[in-house]
Amino acid sequence: MEVTKVAIFRWLWVMAILWSFGCSVSQPAVPEKTPPTTPAPQSQPQQASPQEVRPLPPPEAKYLNHKIKWSGENLILISRWYTGSANNWKRLVEANPGIDPRRIKIGDLILIPEDLLKTRRPMPIEFLSSATDKIKEPAPPPAKQAVKSDKIELFGPIDTETPTSGVDDSDSSLPLETIE
Repeated sequence: MEVTKVAIFRWLWVMAILWSFGCSVSQPAVPEKTPPTTPAPQSQPQQASPQEVRPLPPPEAKYLNHKIKWSGENLILISRWYTGSANNWKRLVEANPGIDPRRIKIGDLILIPEDLLKTRRPMPIEFLSSATDKIKEPAPPPAKQAVKSDKIELFGPIDTETPTSGVDDSDSSLPLETIE
């Protein structure tokens, strides 16, 4: 009889250990399946439930990589060269969330979506220099012509001399009187 008590005790001990390990391991929650609200007609074969059908992942977007090589490159110039329109710089910002468009530096990698591309040729330095020359050189101011006119210029020097009419008005001034 002692053999059976020992065997039962061992069996209970093993069960207690297995039960404690089974409870401490977190198990994934199993989602409950809800029955379909409208049953499918029996004449058609049964379709898979929406939980069993997995949508295909979206196609991976393809990009052309452009590495910043020269000082002065910006997203507007890159967009103008590769896509043909400077207005696509906003799409480049969306495609490059890790890049601050105001702080592009040499060595940065810019991703250009292939659906925007007009050319795959790398941007030449000549394109950059011609674009920045147009921006940096302001138009020369129009030349002022030195034309003497009879008109008085606003905010210019004022002529303090009064024109003479040919009559001597020096005696016509009245003396100041004091009132007591």
